[in-house]
Amino acid sequence: MDPEKQKLQNISKHVHSVLRTLKMGETGTVACSREMKPEELQLYMVAYAFHKRKWFEIKHDKVSNVLYAKRAAPPPWDHAPEEEESEEP
Repeated sequence: MDPEKQKLQNISKHVHSVLRTLKMGETGTVACSREMKPEELQLYMVAYAFHKRKWFEIKHDKVSNVLYAKRAAPPPWDHAPEEEESEEP
């Protein structure tokens, strides 16, 4: 298998195991490593958020080399449009 594809699959498994179980307000930790850099993991987490429409506040702790992902409310631009009542005579 292509090394880049294998790396992406490993990142996917690593991130999904944490993010998919988070409820609103809960925080999960994603460990970073030499193979899985914080920037790559954070970009994958943002892509996951857009794909699943589950939003997270992501912070990187450089001392422990961990990403903290807190499940957050959707941003104001992500709300479903409300149906307006039309006045027809």
